[in-house]
Amino acid sequence: MCAKKGGIPWRIRTVKLDTTIVIGVDICHSKKSGVNKSYLGFCATMNSAYTSLYSLAYPIAPGQELMDGLKTCVYSALMKFMERYEYRIIPKHFIIYRDGVSEGQYGAIIESEVKQITDYMASIREKLNLTAEVWNPKITYVAVSKRSNTRLFDQNIDESSGDVCTARSGTIVTSGITGNMYNFYLISQKVTQGTAIPTHYNVLYDSSSLDPEKLYALTYRLCFLYYNWMGAIRVPAPCHYAHKLAFMAANHIEGTPSESLAVKLYYI
Repeated sequence: MCAKKGGIPWRIRTVKLDTTIVIGVDICHSKKSGVNKSYLGFCATMNSAYTSLYSLAYPIAPGQELMDGLKTCVYSALMKFMERYEYRIIPKHFIIYRDGVSEGQYGAIIESEVKQITDYMASIREKLNLTAEVWNPKITYVAVSKRSNTRLFDQNIDESSGDVCTARSGTIVTSGITGNMYNFYLISQKVTQGTAIPTHYNVLYDSSSLDPEKLYALTYRLCFLYYNWMGAIRVPAPCHYAHKLAFMAANHIEGTPSESLAVKLYYI
């Protein structure tokens, strides 16, 4: 209830970055019989602690898997961020976590969504009457996949049972099974039964010089900022918030939610 009303139940120790907006995006299609609508869920951080959020549900063509309206949401978040700081601060880096992406969609995502954002940044710069020397934001676009057949295990054996132990929360794999692309596996959640399923993160585009170790740390810590669970979830909180909002808009709301609710987590 605290989070729904705009409060901050807890914080985490953050990763020091240049002025950064972290964005989570997902698409949801209505599951109701006879209802044919789809929504883009969008959630962006508005402060350096990643605890103040701005969320939008944007209608898209039914059944569509690529986000034509993403640039509109990014622009709205940028304006809200600058308004919050009285136009004295402008973000230098956008880190976008794109949920619900399969490996077969990577090429289409790069050609459609990533290009859409990178091209639109030049248009935003013109609207703000800025030069490229003054403002040339960096983009990091990360595809998030929760569906993985990969399983990770601890090297140690449980002395009491003699069983192999599942990998612990915070385990990150960046080599061996990751291939040549910039990607990693992360187990963020704590598992008490069965085997933890790692989440696969694939960096499809990165124009920044961000240290990969900082991206790993940021991704892990953001998993602790979902305010409907006292612990870590499988994906960064903005990503899951975006999914929750898109699901609500597609299945339980007639029309688009009011933008006056955008700064509150009413949908969790």
